[in-house]
Amino acid sequence: MVLTLACSLIGAIGATAAARWPVDDDRPAIAAPTQSTSPAPAPPALVPLTVLTWNACANAKQRCPAASRHRQLAAAIGQAARNRSADVVLLQEMCADLLPALGSSLGTDWKVHFRQATTAAVKRGTRVSRPTTCGANGDRYGQAVAVRAAVERGARAASPVQASWLVQLPSPKPRNSRWMEQRFAVCVRLRVPRLQVCGTHLSTPEQDPDGGIRAAQAARLAAEARRGRAQGYLTIVGGDFNTTPAATVTGRRQLVLQPLYDQSVDCDLGRMQATFGKVKIDYLFSGPGLKPLGCDAIQAPLSDHRLLAARYHLYPNPTGA
Repeated sequence: MVLTLACSLIGAIGATAAARWPVDDDRPAIAAPTQSTSPAPAPPALVPLTVLTWNACANAKQRCPAASRHRQLAAAIGQAARNRSADVVLLQEMCADLLPALGSSLGTDWKVHFRQATTAAVKRGTRVSRPTTCGANGDRYGQAVAVRAAVERGARAASPVQASWLVQLPSPKPRNSRWMEQRFAVCVRLRVPRLQVCGTHLSTPEQDPDGGIRAAQAARLAAEARRGRAQGYLTIVGGDFNTTPAATVTGRRQLVLQPLYDQSVDCDLGRMQATFGKVKIDYLFSGPGLKPLGCDAIQAPLSDHRLLAARYHLYPNPTGA
């Protein structure tokens, strides 16, 4: 199967027009103005942007090293953000009790947006739901998006958060009494640059054997990105998709992540670096107006996932991109 991916890039086209000056028969001709020798204005500078995504595996139920070492995990996230000069960090499998330490590690110019997950099950024939917790201590479990609230280096100005919200995704229906995590995305919009980022954690192949639910989840994320672009925002969607690039929906020739590939670009296109064991299941998809400069999968001993760090140039005045 050949997958053609297109990335729309915005360019500036300049044009000059020659003016004709009228001549009155009863008056001497007016000389044409001399051509200006002043240099042409420089094109607007491209704005650099760095985004990280990491499934931190902080839940004690997952048996990752970070489950009992939340201070070390918070310090590792902050260090990764500093090492990469990150502007946005998407975090999956997070526990709320590490958020204070994470805030201290990132610094005062960062803001962390956390949302708690829920699970559903069928009890005595009735569907019930409850908030998801981390381990035996009952701490809230979910996802987070961290954004630098003030960016001063380079050509960038302050980047206050305009809004943050939770997007519910289609999820597998619970069966019997087994609790099933209900999937969602955490989205944040910045005023400057006009950027919408959504971090997510899709269902696992065990919960969705034929890939149909994850395809519906990808379609919902793609729709949220389109909504952002229609309102003049550049868009990035990333996280742990629990899906390899070549995975297809059973019985169809459709890729599970086709809705996202159709309208955006994977930062790791062409390399397909492994982010979980020997496979790639973590992604950063960018829409038009963002030029991916490449990304790296970085070993992270505290988790079973590698951290994915992507670099971009974004184009100014993205309205309509």
